[in-house]
Amino acid sequence: MRPSAASRFAAVVLLVALAPLAAHAATPPAGTVSSTSPSAAWTGGPFLVSNPAGCTGVDPGCDHYALTIVPPARGSYVVEITTEPANASDDYDLFVFNAEGDEVGSSASSGGRERVSLIDPPAGTYTVEVQAFLVATGSTYGGAAALGPLDGRESTKWTITYHGQCCEGNLASSGSMNYVLLPELLTGNDIKRSDDGGLTWEKTYPPVDASIPFGIEGDLRAYGDDVVFFGTQLANGVAARSDDRGATWTMTQIPVAFAANDQAWQYLGPIQYCPLQTVPYVLAGWYRIGSVALFSCDGGLTWPIQTPLPGANGSGPAHVVCQQTARPGWPAGDTRVSDERFATMKAGRHGGFGTDGRFYWTQVSGDELFVCRTRNFGATWEGIRHPLAEGTPAGQPVTTFAFDQNGTLYILHANKLYVSFDQGESFRYVHTLPKWGNDPSVGDSGSAEFFVVNDGTIHVGLKEASPDGASRLFYLRGKHVDTDRPGWRSELVDTVGAVRLDFMQITVDGNGIPTLGYTTPPDFTLGVTTASRRSPL
Repeated sequence: MRPSAASRFAAVVLLVALAPLAAHAATPPAGTVSSTSPSAAWTGGPFLVSNPAGCTGVDPGCDHYALTIVPPARGSYVVEITTEPANASDDYDLFVFNAEGDEVGSSASSGGRERVSLIDPPAGTYTVEVQAFLVATGSTYGGAAALGPLDGRESTKWTITYHGQCCEGNLASSGSMNYVLLPELLTGNDIKRSDDGGLTWEKTYPPVDASIPFGIEGDLRAYGDDVVFFGTQLANGVAARSDDRGATWTMTQIPVAFAANDQAWQYLGPIQYCPLQTVPYVLAGWYRIGSVALFSCDGGLTWPIQTPLPGANGSGPAHVVCQQTARPGWPAGDTRVSDERFATMKAGRHGGFGTDGRFYWTQVSGDELFVCRTRNFGATWEGIRHPLAEGTPAGQPVTTFAFDQNGTLYILHANKLYVSFDQGESFRYVHTLPKWGNDPSVGDSGSAEFFVVNDGTIHVGLKEASPDGASRLFYLRGKHVDTDRPGWRSELVDTVGAVRLDFMQITVDGNGIPTLGYTTPPDFTLGVTTASRRSPL
């Protein structure tokens, strides 16, 4: 167990009093790894003091090594950075920063053997920082960096389960419970649940396999003991609600004024939105090929409110009212409204509820990003337009959206993460992701990425195209993304065939365990797949 902050400070003060301060640099201070020179090595220390408090400026308990990475001409690659203490009892921690100062990897175990793996890092010079967390006086270590082919080396820290069926991997989490939706196109949907972090799954829905009234494609949301499915039938919508964590279900068919014949999306807000609301949350739903947004104030048992929100047959939304009425943003400073109920919020495709009590919709048209919001179930909308960030890939219509419990708004579009402190009036930060869902085999361009956000930390599941023609599933975590210096880490979770994936999702349960939902093609007997990490990153 790490010592407390007070004991760390006391240890540092004592050691500094006993030994003169002297800054240490690695020997040699810099090196390069490339295809022609794939390894580099250095030594660190000797350290006169331990430093459990962290590295700041000129620090006698830390040293730095400048590592230049020259990528190979083709193919995916990995750079492994390691430390090996001269004394096995010494405790070192390892951090890696890119040229902009963003943390891109770290390893801080209770020992001195640390390892950071950078998968396909961009060319450039990285700072390798080694912290002498708790070491004997005069301690040293050896550092090494090696560049090599990736060779499909997925992380061994994930439990992968093949559920079969076609074609998505919709998820929901609440507390220790995880749910996955299996869209069986011929016999309706199945829903399975797991109470052990995705190690095992149990089917709980439907009670009888039949096409009607269980729907064909849809989405899941969970809150407390409730889990709600919202989906489509050929001429109607359908919903199913459980208030006992998926043990039993109440099904409801939803008459709609059009043929609800394709994907349905659902949004949950843990707020009081309706004048009369019988559950501690409100739901909204939208059909991709449709003309209305629907709202439920009783946990999905009824959906009486339907307002226009046109779809565009898979090419993203076409919220005409938003585009016609949108105005430029008016920066308002920090107007965030905190709400702890939004902790670990699963994002929504294009939209979701805000901590300020409004329902939001986002979309891209041309070279602009639109943020729309309504307080009255879509009867009237307010729209804001923003230019897309420089360097945004073209032809990506899909956005994902969520607030965290601090009231910070996040919009993920292509390789950009937009962060707003004033409900979308302006963007405090726009970050470029080190990886993004660029796989062209997905049904809708840009739908190969999804996120969960919690207290300034974002968890992203994404499907990336690789140079060898395969598709790779990554888990990407960004810490401090509500600041100007986020730190990113990624893990290669799985490699699948480059065959159609309608979309993918990610959830994080109450224990901090992320689960990715996706499809394993081309063998659709494997079909919907879940990958759950055995412990938080």
